[in-house]
This record gives sequence, C-alpha cells and structure tokens, in this order.
Amino acid sequence: MDQDSQAVTELAVFLISQEAESTGKSDELLSSVEPTFERLRIHLSGRLGKGGYLALLKRAVALAIVDYPWLECLTVSDGGTLCGLDLAPSSLSASQAAAGGIAVLASLIGLLDTFIGRDLCLRVLQSGWPGLTNFYTDSSQGDSHE
Repeated sequence: MDQDSQAVTELAVFLISQEAESTGKSDELLSSVEPTFERLRIHLSGRLGKGGYLALLKRAVALAIVDYPWLECLTVSDGGTLCGLDLAPSSLSASQAAAGGIAVLASLIGLLDTFIGRDLCLRVLQSGWPGLTNFYTDSSQGDSHE
C-alpha cells in the first residue's frame, strides 16, 4: 500500500471511529460504518448534488469490491444511502466486515481527493467532522519524528 493509500485508509478509520465515539460504541466500528456514510451523504450532497454524491459512492463501492468481493451485497439507494453491510457473509468477523466498509470509505475519500484536491477535500470532510483538525495535527507531529 503506498503512502497516500495508507493515509486515506487511516483517515477513513478515523472518521468511522469518531462516529463510533459519538454514539458511545467506540469498540464497534462495524455499527458505525453506515452512520458515517449517512453523515458524509448529508455534507457532500449539498456540495456535489445528490447525483454527484450518488455517482461517487457507487464508484467507491465498485473500487472496493476488487479487494473485498463480498461487498457485492452492498447497494446504494436512489437517495445515496449505503445499505447492506449487515448482509455480509456470516463467515466474516465484525472486524472483517468493518474492513470492507473502511475500504469503501477510503475509496470515496480517494476519489474526492482526486477530483477536488487534497485541501478542498479535507475542508469538506472537516465540515462534518470538526475533530479532523486534531487528526492531521497528531499525524503531522508523528511524521516529523520519522
């Protein structure tokens, strides 16, 4: 995994973790994946339009399916809601199922970063997750020691 991909995945985990903490389920990432996408839908649909967000999410799912074929069970509603993580095969653990959701979110963030640039992407995400400032402050401090 290259450095950009790793950073985007870490960002996806951070956003889902923030959602988990806000609902008091910090140990349950899987249950926070769909609410994270719902929050993202609200923030991005206003900026990209419903159709723009819908296209972005559908493409992100398609990209994540390459590494997580079981994500074929996911659907994106006409309103832009991600559905179906609860339909993950029963042979998967909760952490494996969460990893699939993280992959979709990382793909979506990566696409957004590609289309509108890193700075604007981060500002858009920060509108939904004000704690994102802390994530980048902590990350940059950690990088300066390497």
